Amino acid sequence: MKTMSKFREQLALKLNVEKIDDVVVEGIDTTDYPDFCDAYIESAILIDNGECRDATESELDIINEDHDFVYSEVENVLY
Repeated sequence: MKTMSKFREQLALKLNVEKIDDVVVEGIDTTDYPDFCDAYIESAILIDNGECRDATESELDIINEDHDFVYSEVENVLY
């Protein structure tokens, strides 16, 4: 289990929100305003060394752990 958390830490360091594009947000419940606690990033494109690729499930898990990023993407969808 320790190895997995180490992997997640290293992957989180590599993920840069400036290199995340075409974000698809799901689970937005407007009755849950202002929390939107059920919202999550369903998919995203990562830009890595000038090449675009779909984020993996592991990368999406890490992206979704960044609650500020998810919230800002919810705001982008709503406003």
